[in-house]
Amino acid sequence: MRSSRALCTFLVLTVAVFLGSGVAHAQATKGTATVASYTDAYCSGFVAESPIAELGQVVGIQGGRSKNEVSVGEFVYLAGEGMRGVNLNQEFFIVRPGERIKNIGTIYDDVAHVKIVDVRDTVLVAEITFSCNPLGVGDAVLAPEGRLQPVTPPAAPVDRFAAPRGQGQGQIIASKSHLIQLGQNLIVYLNVGAEQGIQPGNTLRVFRYASEGSVNVFSRDIYRKYSKAYQYPREVLGECVVLKTGKNTATALVTQSVEELAIGDHVELK
Repeated sequence: MRSSRALCTFLVLTVAVFLGSGVAHAQATKGTATVASYTDAYCSGFVAESPIAELGQVVGIQGGRSKNEVSVGEFVYLAGEGMRGVNLNQEFFIVRPGERIKNIGTIYDDVAHVKIVDVRDTVLVAEITFSCNPLGVGDAVLAPEGRLQPVTPPAAPVDRFAAPRGQGQGQIIASKSHLIQLGQNLIVYLNVGAEQGIQPGNTLRVFRYASEGSVNVFSRDIYRKYSKAYQYPREVLGECVVLKTGKNTATALVTQSVEELAIGDHVELK
């Protein structure tokens, strides 16, 4: 009987300690939330406004494959002028150029992270430590970089008719994976960046101006009639948080959307 009571007491104390630690953790993080996961941050891609500094290329894949859904723990072979003097356990990013946007730059897809495990005369053997996309021969090797996983206060409801601030204004110019229908938890690319005061972690409103093109075709005569007499307010459609910036571009994660977003929608600092 005593042993049963002692066991019960132990279990009660254990549960209390567990719950107490959970409450303490909740209190420590109360009022903030991580809005972008590691995958969001490191698989988001980016816009290169000028040629990037490639260190080398993927010149082979374990098993002689040319392109495959290579898994974490498998091996690839790297080579290039910028890879000379590389040491064991050095880490690199693998990326791939994609869509070219006129007068802006090239969208690069994040592919994988690798770590050097063997140095040979003509190639470096690298182990895949993190994977975003199928890896292929010819993919570019870049030096690693830290990326922000923004922590922000819990999101308030979107203010559909928030007054314009006029700061950091730009547009959505493209999306990851060339998606047309855009919404929450998707990656978008913007034509506004560091030179316009945008920094990683900033929250931007996404909005749209009323226009004849966005009105149902059967309502356009009425729209034309009233739009000449009245100035309609812009409509805020959602919000996004900036993950990475270039001089005049940014990569952002859509954190809220009350309507479907689209390429060409406008953004500004919240």
